[in-house]
Amino acid sequence: MHSFFCSVLFDLGFFGLALYLGIIAKIGLRLNKMRKYAEGAFERSLASCLAGSLAAAVAQGSLISEYPNHLFFFIIGIIVAVTSLPLGQGEEGGFLPDRSQ
Repeated sequence: MHSFFCSVLFDLGFFGLALYLGIIAKIGLRLNKMRKYAEGAFERSLASCLAGSLAAAVAQGSLISEYPNHLFFFIIGIIVAVTSLPLGQGEEGGFLPDRSQ
C-alpha cells in the first residue's frame, strides 16, 4: 500500500473514500466554528491544537502505509467531544450554535 487513503480507496471504493474525506472535512469545519465562537484565549488555543493534531494525523495517514487507525479515531473522538461541550457563556451557549431550539 502507498498510504492509508489508497487503502480506503481500494477497500471501500470511491464512495467510501469520499465518505471518509467528508468526515475529516466535517470535523475540520467543527474546529473552525469552535475557533469562531470561542470566547477566551484558552478555547481558541485548544481549537488550534486540535486542528494541528488532526492535520498531523491526516499527514501521517497520507505518508505511512501501516497507519494506526486507533490514534486517528481517538483524535476524532476528542474533537467531537470537546466541540460538543456547552462551554462559554455566549448567546449560543457554547462553542457551537445550539440547534435544539
